[in-house]
Amino acid sequence: MSIELQILKSLSDGCFHSGESLASQLGVSRTTIWKEIQKLQQQLSIEIQSVKGRGYRLSRPIELLEAENILSRISLTAKSSLTDVDILQIVDSSNRYLMAAASQGAPGGQIVLAEQQTAGRGRLGRTWISPFGCNIYCSLLWRFDLATSVLSGLGIVVAVALAKALSVYAEGLEIKWPNDILYRGQKLAGVLLEMQGEANGPAAVVIGLGVNVNMSEMPPQQIDQPWTDMHTASGKLISRNELAAKIIEQLVRAVQEFENKGLAGFVSSWPQWDMLRDQAVEIQMANQAIIGIARGIDEVGALRVETDGVVKSYMAGEASLKKRF
Repeated sequence: MSIELQILKSLSDGCFHSGESLASQLGVSRTTIWKEIQKLQQQLSIEIQSVKGRGYRLSRPIELLEAENILSRISLTAKSSLTDVDILQIVDSSNRYLMAAASQGAPGGQIVLAEQQTAGRGRLGRTWISPFGCNIYCSLLWRFDLATSVLSGLGIVVAVALAKALSVYAEGLEIKWPNDILYRGQKLAGVLLEMQGEANGPAAVVIGLGVNVNMSEMPPQQIDQPWTDMHTASGKLISRNELAAKIIEQLVRAVQEFENKGLAGFVSSWPQWDMLRDQAVEIQMANQAIIGIARGIDEVGALRVETDGVVKSYMAGEASLKKRF
């Protein structure tokens, strides 16, 4: 672990630590401590208070992710399906990292969590703002012996699994088809699926999840849509290690059930989460807009929309609520 991160771990309790005690603890000079703290503030945009006679402390406590902590909270059944849980401090994209590993033949069951992403991505090429130590940025590599066409409903499966994990802490969560998690109409979490493989299988899929956990102080102009975080939705500080474990547990269970039984069980549970159900919607597609009333999803996870008394299913597009017409 670098000196910067050792300092950050020492300061993560939110208490004051003198430069002298930090230097003694890490076996470096006080000047080195000062320089490394400047790096932390500049490179990771972490605010560290410096008070003469008291030392340094974080303006807000940070709980760093720890693989052993997370694994200790996961059931033996789920854990047996994982090949590795890796914590990256800074990465361009956890999905991109695992996609590269998949192309090199990495086995399924690998989990990567990052403290920060420099090029985090959401659906439709959007940027996913990923500050250090605030949220959950998690990707899972899973190998399916299934045709890629069968995997079309996987986004629904992941969204339901994620909603279940988050609902332990907050009530009133909804899913906006296909896989955005919202709280009171504001974006809380998102899913990005990427895959490699032949049309008839097998396929390697990287399932990426982004969850806003403690973004309360993020300048709102950095994000181009209404958003919220778990701190706001739950009304309390949440352990990121605990939350990561609950997400991984639900995610592994879900993909295993999907492998064995397909989408059927998830279609039946969809209505309890469905934000769009029986609402007027507009689906923006490449060269047209579909307007109608959302009527749930079909057996492959496509959105059913009724227009002029006729119901059709749509697999792609960006859906949004629309005022009644």
